[in-house]
Amino acid sequence: MNLLQLKQPPKNTPITDLMKNQLLASIALTTLSVSTSATAATVFSENFSTSALSTSAGTQTFGGSSPDVGVGDWHSGRTAVDITNEELQFSLDNNDSRSRGAAVWLNSSTWATGTVTVKFDISGFTAGTGTAASYFQAYSATGVNATDSSVGFDLHAGDEPAPGTTATGSATINTIGTQYAISADGTQLTHTFDFTGQSNIALVFHNTSSGQLQQFNVDNILVTTVPEPSSIALLGMGAAGLLLRRRRA
Repeated sequence: MNLLQLKQPPKNTPITDLMKNQLLASIALTTLSVSTSATAATVFSENFSTSALSTSAGTQTFGGSSPDVGVGDWHSGRTAVDITNEELQFSLDNNDSRSRGAAVWLNSSTWATGTVTVKFDISGFTAGTGTAASYFQAYSATGVNATDSSVGFDLHAGDEPAPGTTATGSATINTIGTQYAISADGTQLTHTFDFTGQSNIALVFHNTSSGQLQQFNVDNILVTTVPEPSSIALLGMGAAGLLLRRRRA
């Protein structure tokens, strides 16, 4: 039932509880329909079939007058990470208490605010030794521009639980959502976080250990957004209230 299907009582007939309940039920169904009708939109996908991977020790910056990487450029912390056989591969490496990582910056200025879902496949997982740990983490950046601001990652730092970050000028860089631990093979592993309108999002896969690094391959990355429930639902409830008030009058 919807609003158009409700049979209106005669003009001077008082609205009954039954009519009121029918109207509110119809509004509730309309609200549910509106708020669940939003579908996921794909904003990024990567299967590593053609992507290059830039490697460099130290911090690699995004933005600023001389950026090291651009939107959609995968970059890593030197050795032990590469794109091979159409996969992002983290090799089993005695890293001498160093971390390794790979990241890509995305332009999220046109994404709808709401829930972001990141899905990816992990294969070839082999556990490391010592303090070995691997994870996925999303980062957000704001204030990045081409002249005086930049953000960056040091993906070849010491044995830290997260890559080193930097931000200059008006730029900021922060984690968004929680870490997702990578500890076994899996297809379409899923991580979600709330997106509130930051202009850039980075996807970071990080591998760290004071002993031997873990080995795994990443593939078939898919990022989707689902907008927040439409304000139309709130407008509908407001209209229902006004209608009931008018009927009582």
